[in-house]
Amino acid sequence: FYFIKEYFSFNLNFFTIKTSFLYSLPLIPSFFVTWFNGQFDKILLFKYQTLSDVAIFGATARLSVFILLFISIFRQSWLPFSMEIIHKEIEFVNKTYKNFYKLYITLFLTTAFFFVTFSSEFFYMILPKSYNSGISIFPLMITSHILHGLASVVNIGIVITKKSYHNLYASTLGTVVNVVASFLLIPIFGILGASFGTFLSELIFVIYFIYFSNKLCPVQFSYKELIYPVVSFLFLSFFLNRISFLDINLIYILFIKLILF
Repeated sequence: FYFIKEYFSFNLNFFTIKTSFLYSLPLIPSFFVTWFNGQFDKILLFKYQTLSDVAIFGATARLSVFILLFISIFRQSWLPFSMEIIHKEIEFVNKTYKNFYKLYITLFLTTAFFFVTFSSEFFYMILPKSYNSGISIFPLMITSHILHGLASVVNIGIVITKKSYHNLYASTLGTVVNVVASFLLIPIFGILGASFGTFLSELIFVIYFIYFSNKLCPVQFSYKELIYPVVSFLFLSFFLNRISFLDINLIYILFIKLILF
C-alpha cells in the first residue's frame, strides 16, 4: 500500500452522499412492501383453504421461478447498456428502448409458452400426482415473474428524473390490488384466485411504471404491445391446460401441443 498510496485519495462529497441517500431511501420500504406482497396470498390461503392448497401454491410458485434465471441474464446485459445510452440522442434512445421492450415481451412469453405447453409433463416428472392442480395456475405465476422483470425496461423515466419514490408507490399500489383481489377471490376460487391476484398485482405494478415513464421522458411505451400478447398467451395456455386433462391418448396430446407450439 505504501508504494501505491499516491494513486488513492479520500474525499467526501456531501452533495453526492445526500443525492444517493435520497434516491435510495424510498427503495427500503419498497423492498418490505414487495416482500409482504409475495407472502400475503399464502397467509390468506392458509386461512380460507387447506394446508395442501398452500403447499400446491408454494410448489407451483417455486417451479415457475426458473424463468427468473433467464430474466436475470437479460437484466445483467440490459441494465449496463441502458445506462450507457440513456443520455444519447433521443431518437436513438427511443428506438432502442422500444425495441428492447418488444424483444423482452416476445422472448419471455415465447419461452414461457414452451414450458406451459409441456407443464403437465414437468409436473408429472417433478411433483407428486396430488400437486397436478398446480398446472392450472402455472401460466399466471410465470407471467407474474415476466411482468415484474419488465419494470427494469420501462422505468427509464423514473431513472432519468431520479424520482425513486415511484418504486414505493408502484409496489404499494400492486400490494393493495393483491390484498383486495385475494380477499375477494381466494375464499371462492382457492389457489386460482391467489394466482390471479398475484398476476393482477404485477400487471398494475408494471403499468404504473409505463404510465409515469411516458409522462416523465420522451420514450413512449405502448400498452397494447404488452396487453395483447399477455392476454393471447394466457388464453392459449388455458386451452392447453384443458387439453392436458382430456381423457385421450398421450401421443395425441403431445402431437397437439407440438403443433400449437
